Amino acid sequence: MQLTYFGILRAPTSWAKVCRELVNALCEKDVDLNVYERKGFLYNPAFALPEPVTRRITNQFRNDVVFTFEHPSTYHMLEGAFKVGILTYESTVVPPSWIEEANRHLDLLLVSSTFCRDIFVQCGIDTEKIDVLHYGYDPQIYTPNGPEYDLSNITQKGFVFLTVASPHKRKGLETLLHAYRNAFTRSDDVSLIVKINYVPKKKGKPFEYRDIHGMFEEFQADPSSPEVVLVDTFLQEHEIAALYRSADCLVSATRGEGFGMVYLEALACGLPVMVTGWSGHMDFLNHQNATLIDYRLRTAGEIQYDCDSKDAKIAEPNVHDFSKKLFLAMKSPKNIKYSPAEERFQWTNLADYFLQTITDKMNAS
Repeated sequence: MQLTYFGILRAPTSWAKVCRELVNALCEKDVDLNVYERKGFLYNPAFALPEPVTRRITNQFRNDVVFTFEHPSTYHMLEGAFKVGILTYESTVVPPSWIEEANRHLDLLLVSSTFCRDIFVQCGIDTEKIDVLHYGYDPQIYTPNGPEYDLSNITQKGFVFLTVASPHKRKGLETLLHAYRNAFTRSDDVSLIVKINYVPKKKGKPFEYRDIHGMFEEFQADPSSPEVVLVDTFLQEHEIAALYRSADCLVSATRGEGFGMVYLEALACGLPVMVTGWSGHMDFLNHQNATLIDYRLRTAGEIQYDCDSKDAKIAEPNVHDFSKKLFLAMKSPKNIKYSPAEERFQWTNLADYFLQTITDKMNAS
């Protein structure tokens, strides 16, 4: 089987990272793999790639299997005998054009969770074309055994909550700040570090926080507010892992996830997770291994992208419940629920599943 990956690799976005990790895992298995590299959102030509991946970049198609994690509007560009798309979505209504393009051009669609599979099926994807391919973690990087990030220049507080998120309204950063302010004051020995992977432009997308610095500056200006630190500098993977290991609890007021890779990485680094109890991350989080925040479903509106459906729903975390659980976590850290990340989510195992799924689908067609 000859494989061609068609898509972006050199960017800090989650979709670039997913395929960078998957492609690298396939390279380690010495699969016959070719890379057709694309540019896209936050593309950076200086972004370092593993040498086995770089060596396979030809920017050409071949005639066997092609797979991509690109916008569905590019599916018509794919060339190959068997075409595979990788997708994710975070509200309950998938953009109709996505369904149309996938049904028309793909032989197989791999989505990131059972949550995604269910919403894609409800929205009309051909059920014979869809399967679940979870995201993963690299146990060589994301492990409890490693250096911690030096926080001495960031905070002197004794207990550290950490958020790692894109600057999108879907991540609920204003809800997180609200719950955090309700739980603590400036005199409490606690800090919230918020790590974002890029800074949106002032005239950015409707689903982005267009003035994220202003939002945090306003919070910090209140002398009664607990300490919060916004980190917007680029960090390498090993630095992100060190940041996980330096914190006491990963927290998130997410309104919806296709999978929630940062939560898995946190578990792999030995860091407990506190997160809204809805959507894709529920494939690996539960009341036994995480602290789940109560929520209600609400209209998604502009928080979703590529879709203006008034029927689309996302979760809204309960601020009171969130505040209470933040306070209890800080006061009794030994009681925070936690279990290590499962080995089945390691990228090398997911690469095996990826290859087997394609083989089975091709044999069945």
